[in-house]
Amino acid sequence: MFRYRDERRIYHGLLVLLATLPATATAQSVPVDGIAAIVNAEVISIGEVRRAAALVRDSALWNAAGACGPWAGREPRAKTLRPPEQEEPAAPGQQLSQALECLIDRTLVFREVRRFPQLDVSESEVRDAYEQVAGSFESPDAFDRELQRYGLTPDGVRSDLRLQLLIANYIDDRFRATVDISRQQARDYWEQTLAPDMRRRGIEVPSFESVTEDFIIPILREREVNRRVQSWVSDLRQRATIRRNLSRARQ
Repeated sequence: MFRYRDERRIYHGLLVLLATLPATATAQSVPVDGIAAIVNAEVISIGEVRRAAALVRDSALWNAAGACGPWAGREPRAKTLRPPEQEEPAAPGQQLSQALECLIDRTLVFREVRRFPQLDVSESEVRDAYEQVAGSFESPDAFDRELQRYGLTPDGVRSDLRLQLLIANYIDDRFRATVDISRQQARDYWEQTLAPDMRRRGIEVPSFESVTEDFIIPILREREVNRRVQSWVSDLRQRATIRRNLSRARQ
């Protein structure tokens, strides 16, 4: 079953929904709202940036989004042992900047994924993911209203979900499959970091054995996957030609 990860303590990713332009848009096909950035030869429009920032800021549709980059995995979410930390909302200008950088990462990553046509996603996977998104709303009408609010379409959402699944397959094959967390690593993290932190917070500390498989190992695995992916995306950025023009989006 497809699941979306939201491990904010592992990596603070900006959640976005890309359903306004095809990933292969060029400067000649960009809508009239203008260009926010050109990544190699591919365009990110100002409208995309504004919509991504708005979706993250106040829409339940963030549940339909992949994380900022490809680090949204498909493993079950780890059980929570402590309350999530509250994050201060970013200022509007900062939200736009974060959204743009997020879209830049997604553009670079998808460019790489397209090089591997053997990666595929079945229609049933896309359908299941879409049904999970739609089912998170109180009714089909509520879901339709939210789509209309942001100028999104069901086909656009399905297209983005397919992209997320393709990226997840790539990450699984290239990074996640090679990560192995030993019980000693898990115990070290438990004894040196997690258990002391819980005691400081006044939280009852369960036994190491009761949380190893469901919490500690998944967290450490995803941290290592994210570390490798961040290094990979950083390398993609260094090799890319990126031209930003976000000033109009703030007007």
